[in-house]
Amino acid sequence: EKFVDCNQAALDMLGYEKREDLFSIHPSELSPEFQSDGRSSFDKANEMISIANAQGGNRFEWVHTRANGENFPVEVLLTCIPFEDRNLLHVVWRDITQRKLAEEIRDREIRLRKNLIETTLEGYWQIDPNGMTVDVNPAMCRILGRSRKEIIGKRIYDFVDAKNTKIFKAEIAARKDGKFRAYEIALQRPDGTNISCINNPTPILDKNGLRVGSVGMWTDITERKQAEKALKKTHRELEDRVVERTKELAL
Repeated sequence: EKFVDCNQAALDMLGYEKREDLFSIHPSELSPEFQSDGRSSFDKANEMISIANAQGGNRFEWVHTRANGENFPVEVLLTCIPFEDRNLLHVVWRDITQRKLAEEIRDREIRLRKNLIETTLEGYWQIDPNGMTVDVNPAMCRILGRSRKEIIGKRIYDFVDAKNTKIFKAEIAARKDGKFRAYEIALQRPDGTNISCINNPTPILDKNGLRVGSVGMWTDITERKQAEKALKKTHRELEDRVVERTKELAL
């Protein structure tokens, strides 16, 4: 497959001056030797073209090379157009450099947050728009008493203690209105023991501001709650002693 025509926008995007510079060359000749997935540009270009011819069109991401040697990402839309006794492919390129930079920044922020949580021994729990787990850190595994393999692909709901189901459903319902807030809930380990946790969730947004998942920062407060319970018990015992002692003095 060779280029037979192009517009000025294509020349400007690629940094060429004359349309003839692009004629009769294979798309891979305007690309680095390998694409971002490690595949040969020549082989992948032929495959994308074959798919477009077979299905009538094809949309995919690609890496092009400008005349000055600079690589840049584009979204490619191939549309098959019958012409006389053969098919022509109409090609539309859209420079997605800014989108890729935004995605890289977002991913970097997620990694930094995950690393920060790991250094503070807090659980990191990431879910997709359907509520399925896509990632957890070792601290979260320790909190749940489960391996990463046992958690990935499951819902947080699967690990919530039955008595806390109503609490969890209320928090999920609130998120539909954009209300992400910290809340306390009990998770259950395989041996049946409950772990009291505080989850501080944050939405993950795409470039259009749409929610594509969320990240929860989980803190195990089981020992703290046990200590608070023991302290309250001690206070009650002291109060009872004071009452009894007061009665004795009154006699």
